[in-house]
Amino acid sequence: MKAPCAAVAVALALMLVGCASISNRTAANTSSPPSSPSASSNTAPLVALEPGTQAAPSFWPPLTFTVPAGWLTEPAAEGQLTLVPDTSENRELIGSGGYPTIFLNVFPSIQVAAEDCSDEAAPGVEWTADDIVGALATRPGLSTEEPVPVAVGGLSGQQIDLAIDPDWTANCGGDGPYVPLLYSQDFITWGAEPDEQWRIIVLDVAGLPSGMYATVMVVVYSAAAEGWDDHLAASTAVIESFEFDTTPPGP
Repeated sequence: MKAPCAAVAVALALMLVGCASISNRTAANTSSPPSSPSASSNTAPLVALEPGTQAAPSFWPPLTFTVPAGWLTEPAAEGQLTLVPDTSENRELIGSGGYPTIFLNVFPSIQVAAEDCSDEAAPGVEWTADDIVGALATRPGLSTEEPVPVAVGGLSGQQIDLAIDPDWTANCGGDGPYVPLLYSQDFITWGAEPDEQWRIIVLDVAGLPSGMYATVMVVVYSAAAEGWDDHLAASTAVIESFEFDTTPPGP
């Protein structure tokens, strides 16, 4: 398993799944290169979700979703949704202080990371699904599927599947090939590493100002190609249950 994620964050993060995940409540580490979403110091516990319809705590726009048995989450992670498959492998990793290698996360307001590995967002990429996914689709070092339009739970946007190009050798000062992907100030800095698989869905939130809360990002992640199809299918079933409350906010 990889030991990645130099990224990280202030409240809102994902526990034992590292930067891309539930409770990473430390300040961003700018002294080491960013990395993929599966390592960091974490303290908050993951708990089993009851099967059925749930609400993501304090998410904007309000989000409900339905899960079967077999998913973990962090109840205290307000403002985002983190779902971790409750597999024997993940249980063993969590029990030994390690990190799950597959998950599904939902965040507001995530940008594209700067291509030059600096700790900032890519310049010139607007807060829209078209701009964010378009920037990822053309990023050097990635092998991507063609972006496709999607509708999820009352919101619309763009979807892209990606992985690092097997011929890519550049990195951000780490041990191996790396391509910067996603960024949120004082929260996460993620990138792709060999063998990792990603599906990124970016949804526009109509009626809200540009910037904060202008988009919702859904990230399906696996640290390895093996088992990706099964994880993607299970995650897609949950994503298809999403319902966002698109009632315009009051004054």
